[in-house]
Amino acid sequence: MRRSRETRGPAVLALLLSLLVPLIGSGCASNYHDSWTAEHPYWTSAMPDIGSGLHENLASLQAPTQFEHRLLISKLAVLVVTPEGVRQLSAEEVAARLGDDPGDEDLAIVVHVSCRSKIDVQLYVGEAVDWLLLEDGRLSAWDLVHFGSRCIYYNEFKPATGEGVALEDELRRFRNARFVQVPGNPMDSYEKGILYARAGRLAAAQEMLAKGDGTFASRGAGNVRFERPSDKRRLADASDDAALREELVRSIDALEGLSPGEAR
Repeated sequence: MRRSRETRGPAVLALLLSLLVPLIGSGCASNYHDSWTAEHPYWTSAMPDIGSGLHENLASLQAPTQFEHRLLISKLAVLVVTPEGVRQLSAEEVAARLGDDPGDEDLAIVVHVSCRSKIDVQLYVGEAVDWLLLEDGRLSAWDLVHFGSRCIYYNEFKPATGEGVALEDELRRFRNARFVQVPGNPMDSYEKGILYARAGRLAAAQEMLAKGDGTFASRGAGNVRFERPSDKRRLADASDDAALREELVRSIDALEGLSPGEAR
């Protein structure tokens, strides 16, 4: 579902955004798009492409936009991920992993992206922190925001399953600790929670419910009335947010009725 983050940015913000350049790790810039397209001249970005490798995904993140807006990468980290934690790779270590053979390492990319769109005299801005999980070096799960004209965006999300769940938990822990927390939209959180619930991931679904409710509270949504569908949780009144929240709550209730082995 498309969302709009179009806001009127002051001149100082426009100046700061215009100075941003693509970065990796501690600040060493690398043009993965140019190096990838030099080897694959007829390639076009189709992110997310399940099963794609590290080099292609880094190239997609740096691919030129199709509209008038600009995307600026202010922070990018490539990680080796294990169920016990993560290790951030240096630019040299990333370069050593750009070949066709992904090996058997589980990798991840976390990136902070800013959007800047100027139409006539109006400036629109947005930002997001994306992550991609590459199990055995191949894309398997992701949380991506796609920006368009006026920095209107939509979110694509695929949660990890099976052995990838512990890896996703570790990379999200790194993301939360090392990257800026971008204010979200309650609908995004509820939609992600529903997908987590469908994957049998109870704790993650509950986390998204709390995050969505917290976003409501931080925005001072005083016009939202809550009603009871269960003794444990409240449901908002008729709205798109409320409908998604109700679906998520019912999915969580259903998962809580399962045995521990059935709900992860």
